[in-house]
Amino acid sequence: MGCQSGWTGDFCKKRCPFGSYGLECQYTCAGRCKNNEPCNHVTGVCNGCAAGWSGTHCEKECDVGEYGPDCVHNCSGNCQNNTPCGRENGRCFTGCIPGYMDDTCDKKCPFGSYGLECRYPCTGRCKNNEFCNHMKGTCDGGCTAGWLGTHCEKECDVGKYGPNCIHSCSGYCMDDTPCNKDNGRCETGCIPGYMGDICNQIIFFCFECPPGSYGINCQYICSGHCVNDEICNRYDGSCSRGCQEPYIGLACDFYHDTSTSASTITLAVLLSLIGTVLVCVGTISMRQRYCEKSDKINEPVGEVTVNEMFSTLEISVTDEPQSYEELSVSHNRNAYQDLNVLDVRNAYQNLEFAA
Repeated sequence: MGCQSGWTGDFCKKRCPFGSYGLECQYTCAGRCKNNEPCNHVTGVCNGCAAGWSGTHCEKECDVGEYGPDCVHNCSGNCQNNTPCGRENGRCFTGCIPGYMDDTCDKKCPFGSYGLECRYPCTGRCKNNEFCNHMKGTCDGGCTAGWLGTHCEKECDVGKYGPNCIHSCSGYCMDDTPCNKDNGRCETGCIPGYMGDICNQIIFFCFECPPGSYGINCQYICSGHCVNDEICNRYDGSCSRGCQEPYIGLACDFYHDTSTSASTITLAVLLSLIGTVLVCVGTISMRQRYCEKSDKINEPVGEVTVNEMFSTLEISVTDEPQSYEELSVSHNRNAYQDLNVLDVRNAYQNLEFAA
């Protein structure tokens, strides 16, 4: 009769020898069972296959693109020249395509490197400190301020600034110096008539001085002595409602000592008025030059001269004036009505000084 499948011996009590199975132990195991274990002595089935093989008897080699025990893993697909990986361990025997590393080529290049075998360093100038492309080294999201190029390797040309150098400098930096290539700032300051970090804000009527400053290029600071802490006039620095005691002058910038003689007070007022007129004349002149240059003012500004302004002013000072009532100012205010210059008598009508 013989023995059942998988058994042998006179009394059929012995299993088939290692490496064989089946009826009368006539079949040989494939020898590809996991961990070199023997196949089943009856059926020849493996309890799992060695790397690179699959099937009940581990008789089938892994398909292209698969590897490992029972072919459960997929190759990375990053082997050089599109060659298949090893069926046992997934290794790329020809090396990795640019941008990948390790035996199986399943890891991207570390941050800061790219290319074949990750041998090339990124420029480090990608926008927002983003990684460069691990394969090509390009900055796919653009460049940081001051740089351009596919790898952000090229510095902005003179006159350009910002990310990818998309912005143009204002052209109004002092001494024709180039602006900062990162942010467009004029490190040396602005030419007269312009203000702001990048010198793109036009002043003199085209752009008002910030509160608390006045005059040419907004270079003067208000005295801070206007009544009720009023902000001074942005053109001439005058205080429209008068001065806080004990200050005097159109700009409230003279300290009045009650012991000062009337002659000294009158001289102070005259000097303040002259200074205010000069500031106004300069402001209007600069306004005409720079506003016409910027094409932001449609109506031309008329010529105003110091002689024209002083033609309307008549001041008489005696040797020992008794009060400010002796300071007479012409009622012809045509030259001042557009400059917000106060009538001197209105500014001081309540002040009386002893001889």
